Amino acid sequence: MTAWTTLLSNLFLVTFGARAATAAVEGGGGGWRPDLPWDALKAKLSSSATLIDTGYEDFAEQCIPEFVDFEFPQRSNFALINQDSGLCLPHLACAYEKCSPRPSASVNQTFLQYDEDIMAMTNEQSGVPVPDELNPAVQDSFFNDPSNPSLDLPSKVVHPVVASDVVAVINFAKDNDVEISLKNSGHSWQGASSKKNTLHINMNRYTQYAATGDGITVCDPLSLGIAVKDDLSDQACQLSVAKNKPGVIRVGGGENWDKTYRAVKDANEAQVEGGAKYHVAGGHAGSVSPCEFNSILTLILCCCYSPLILVLVLVGWSFQGGLIGTLGGSKYGLGVDQIVQI
Repeated sequence: MTAWTTLLSNLFLVTFGARAATAAVEGGGGGWRPDLPWDALKAKLSSSATLIDTGYEDFAEQCIPEFVDFEFPQRSNFALINQDSGLCLPHLACAYEKCSPRPSASVNQTFLQYDEDIMAMTNEQSGVPVPDELNPAVQDSFFNDPSNPSLDLPSKVVHPVVASDVVAVINFAKDNDVEISLKNSGHSWQGASSKKNTLHINMNRYTQYAATGDGITVCDPLSLGIAVKDDLSDQACQLSVAKNKPGVIRVGGGENWDKTYRAVKDANEAQVEGGAKYHVAGGHAGSVSPCEFNSILTLILCCCYSPLILVLVLVGWSFQGGLIGTLGGSKYGLGVDQIVQI
């Protein structure tokens, strides 16, 4: 077992100290970067959007317990995604820089040396002693320390609901030279969806379409060849029909694959003739999000495969092409090929 594997195994066996009972609060002029006009940003957000101050206390209260109280596979990514602070990630260590809770370069070097020693072992060697810095009790102290310099959590989180909320946040960040981080479900082994000293956009509460039953549109096969409307409202269907596919589905920027799959399942079960008319070729895990950036720009209409429906967006899962390893990728290709409108 390599040091990396050892660390990962121990990440979920940690025993943390007393948990803080503080909750995320509405962000105003205080908290991180009190010099900035946060109240002005709040005034530009829709009534359902929120801007909150967050910190390690919220992480310890809302995120850590899922890893401490539940063994895999009882642990739920959905429970983490839906926490109020918007800080939680599917991988506990990814709340830290480079997905490592080690607080210093010296500890990191110890880790790397240990890994090299393990890899250099021969069958005659009895083993390599584990350095103190890599013992589980010491690792626990890394997670228990709110001042750990490797902690990589934002201190201001926005939950947008409509596109104008995102526009307001982007403009605010631009005007005030503030870096932005973005997350829906946070599936990234690089920890790319969390970063300290950023204004964080969490898309989990963004307007949904697939989950409300309003996402699927059955396309008229006779629409092919008709001039596309100026507002492009029929463009997605025309492209779908041209590919000999029966429909499209609209997916909001905060919706994950679970919600999308359930929408298509409901549509199939509602068929009078029975059978599965539609099929989604998407991500393996339901908590993975097909959507992030696109819904920031506009609503997403995604296309489908014969007699199938495929749902995608251009960033996140589909930004790397849209791997469909378990749901028809070898037959239908990469997900990115199925996008018909952004």
